[in-house]
Amino acid sequence: MIEKMYETTNGEDDTQLNDVIIDGLCVKKMKQNMLSSGRWNDTSLNRVLSTACSAVSQFPDNESTRKILCLGKVQSGKTAFFIVTMALAMDNGYNLIYVIGGTKNNLLNQNKGRVRREFSNNDDVFITSINNAKVDDIRQKLSSGIKVVVMVLKGKSENSDRNLQRMEDMTEALSDVPSVVIDDEGDQVSPGKEKNVKKMPVIHHAIVNSVGNLKKGVYLSVTATPQANLLVSTINGISPDRCVLVEPGEGYTGANVFHDSLDNSLVEGISDSSEFEESIPESFIRALYFFLVGCAIQRISGIDDKYSMLIHPSASTRIQHDIKTKVDNLLNGSIRRGVQSPNSMGYEEILEEIKRTLKEFEPRFDVLPSAEQVIDIIKNNLVRTNIFEVNTPADFDEDQEQFSTYKIYVGGNMLERGITLDNLSVTYIYRVAKKDNAVDTMFQRARWFGYKKDYLYVCKVYMPVDMKEMFVDMTNHENFLWYTMKNYLKKSADIKKMPRLFQLSDKGSLILTRKSITKTVKVGGINPGYAYDKSIWYKLEEDIKKNNDLWQSFFDNHKSEKVRFGNFNHLVIRKYKITSLYKEVLCNLSYPLVSHKVNDYYFTSLLTTVNEGLLPDEITIVKMRDGVNEFRSMTTDKRAIKELPQSYDVKTGYPGDKVIYEDELNLQVHYVYTDREFPEHIIPMLAINNPCDTIRINYMTGDNEYETE
Repeated sequence: MIEKMYETTNGEDDTQLNDVIIDGLCVKKMKQNMLSSGRWNDTSLNRVLSTACSAVSQFPDNESTRKILCLGKVQSGKTAFFIVTMALAMDNGYNLIYVIGGTKNNLLNQNKGRVRREFSNNDDVFITSINNAKVDDIRQKLSSGIKVVVMVLKGKSENSDRNLQRMEDMTEALSDVPSVVIDDEGDQVSPGKEKNVKKMPVIHHAIVNSVGNLKKGVYLSVTATPQANLLVSTINGISPDRCVLVEPGEGYTGANVFHDSLDNSLVEGISDSSEFEESIPESFIRALYFFLVGCAIQRISGIDDKYSMLIHPSASTRIQHDIKTKVDNLLNGSIRRGVQSPNSMGYEEILEEIKRTLKEFEPRFDVLPSAEQVIDIIKNNLVRTNIFEVNTPADFDEDQEQFSTYKIYVGGNMLERGITLDNLSVTYIYRVAKKDNAVDTMFQRARWFGYKKDYLYVCKVYMPVDMKEMFVDMTNHENFLWYTMKNYLKKSADIKKMPRLFQLSDKGSLILTRKSITKTVKVGGINPGYAYDKSIWYKLEEDIKKNNDLWQSFFDNHKSEKVRFGNFNHLVIRKYKITSLYKEVLCNLSYPLVSHKVNDYYFTSLLTTVNEGLLPDEITIVKMRDGVNEFRSMTTDKRAIKELPQSYDVKTGYPGDKVIYEDELNLQVHYVYTDREFPEHIIPMLAINNPCDTIRINYMTGDNEYETE
């Protein structure tokens, strides 16, 4: 399903900074501070600085305001990006910066701590809270050459602490000062409708007015889930004019690593989480042992880092408290007693659980310790393991948290957006509610994303099967959105004119964002994204042999190159003519009796767009895993396989089938067998990646501009 929105566009303002100062005093000091901390190297820091430059270069150089959407990925380092952008802005004449640090104090405090740390060696930067800030004091500091950062908490209603009202008053009083408003998690609450001012949301109203007060200013909306920002009316006061893509750094593991396929070994589907209400479900016991054994393996390997586990059961504090009690009783009761010695009651049962868990780790390691070694380490680790229930800041014992090596967090809303948990390795999440089926809300719960490549082999996520399917769908959605925006930005800077196209499965109950923002409509056209079929139901067995012969002949008769991904070689034919491929192979194939995605209709539709001159006549063809046939398990009716694409492989680093030549049209030929006793019975199965570049955008929607209804 492709969804779009119709809106109006505003004229493009080309006045912006031409020459960005990139070696000013604030940036120099920040780089010194960040490099000396050991948390950064030149390559990673320069990458962030380069992205920050692309944002600051779009700041206005006259008296006007500009709204810039800064799109990153969940847990990818967006905070570092906007802090470096702050330093760069200060060196380029924007000396007053408001940081709206989220709707919760824990996120605001996390942001405030990061800002203070990165500017800690710069006495010319003053950081304060909006509650303590005074206009006269700020103006005096600015006149003395001091840069000022004001931290702001988003209020939740008219009866909140009026933080944003104070910011609105301050921006009015200091409207002559070039300023930047940074809205971290800028998709949350901030976007809203303006059709009826009397009913306008309080937060949205205050932010719109604050930005509007500035004679020369910038509004940076920083988010990983921009659905609301893009779907709000383009004549809205904070609808983005520009967009900057904040690409993740090296080592980032996000949706494409965890949720590229339903068969991904990093995510286990569970079906018994409801048992937590009465007892402890078996799936949670597996998750807990995976965490305990993973921590033990790391210590045995000489890695004594801190690791954490997240339990995300519900928004209800009562349920969270109940689960924390159950987990505490299990961990500090039967498990702690059982690991004391081989003579302890329960020792043999725990040893068997550890042996079972070690089997789960076998595909990830060449050599594993014995279960006896692991149980001894767990006994010692339990002394340094604590459980934290996080509902409000008052619940959180920061001292105990700081001195715990292994931490288990139980929480709901407080732990689902923006918050980073150190070395989060295991997540057990089962909160699925019909009212929480918006893509942006669901995706923000993915605290298990982040820079985990160095310890990914001890990571795992446990979630209900329907949620697992949702995350695969949302991953496809995110990939489509990024490709669409990246290709659009190559030809135009004005994000208001970008076609609002989104890919989302017709199946399931997912929606793009909260319904109060806007409605979308389905549009036709060829199906972009990674498509594949699962059906192996043919009328005749001879059809499978015919398909094998056709593909064998094709690869024998055309020159290909061997390309290695992970531990596999693939045969690749680059930029072959689609028209020729159709005549030689595709029109002659026998397709399964029930083929919903990749079939003759799909290819004839693709051919039509080529013949009409709407798409270039070229496609990359990949014979997947040359010489290595692939086993796939079947559904119970024996008419389809459960899943075709291979996911990210933790051990070999294979990136996954969906990301091979991800930025170009490519057809993959998989050689699949479904019975381990007959590996010679091969079925060639097809997958096609059709990235949504600017050509395909125009094919589906034309160069239309949006109109209000």
